[in-house]
Amino acid sequence: MATRTPITAIRDEAAGGVVVFLTTVVLFLPALCNDFVAFDDPTYILYPARDGLLAWSTANIVHWFRTPVVGVYLPLTMLSYMMDHSLWGLSPFGFHLTSLLLHALAGALLFGIARRLRFSRPAAVVCALLLMLHPMRVESVAWASERKDVLCFFFTTAGVYAFMTPRHRSAKAFWVSVPLFMCAMLSKPMAISTPFVLFLYAHYRGRTFLARRRAALIAMAVLAALFVPVTIVCQRHFGGIAVDVPFRHAVPLAGYNALKY
Repeated sequence: MATRTPITAIRDEAAGGVVVFLTTVVLFLPALCNDFVAFDDPTYILYPARDGLLAWSTANIVHWFRTPVVGVYLPLTMLSYMMDHSLWGLSPFGFHLTSLLLHALAGALLFGIARRLRFSRPAAVVCALLLMLHPMRVESVAWASERKDVLCFFFTTAGVYAFMTPRHRSAKAFWVSVPLFMCAMLSKPMAISTPFVLFLYAHYRGRTFLARRRAALIAMAVLAALFVPVTIVCQRHFGGIAVDVPFRHAVPLAGYNALKY
């Protein structure tokens, strides 16, 4: 493979990203016709809107940073609903449009990640579209309550993309991955495994690459560790964690869940 100049690399990633973005948008357009549904949409959108909790105010912002939803701490997701509500009211179209655009942008970033992994341009497009258009992703885009999944995925892909930035393009750009990781965690705690994945990638790239990004990886690991007790407290308050399970049963159950997922 011929060596790409910085300008060529930027143009290549932009062009391929546009292709993935537009293809994703076009194929997911039917989702914009969806209405709200009775499952979870009232909890995340309709009831908070009725109670005035989706109006832009300092009090509401503080409320969502202090209040988990259905046992999950996701203040950034709720702030995104506040933004939708301020723009569209309770029109389902606006909520679905935001989810669709976030999903398509994540696809463009995924193409860039594939290119930085030395995939050919066609292979990078195919890989990005396979994930973007996979039937398992339809629920996240077409269901307004799954904004947490779409938003978390967007910030995670953006963080991974920033972490992989070549040194000749920007020596410090990888630090952007730290606040992006925090945004992903504030959208949905499932992003907690990101630092481990990035560590494996940095180790694969070699000692020099790992040494330059070690501090950023440590910062993300610390953030992940801070979110663990927050998640446990939220789940226990909601009743999502059984506190009376004996340890001898909890260990094999954890192994079963890890294999299942």
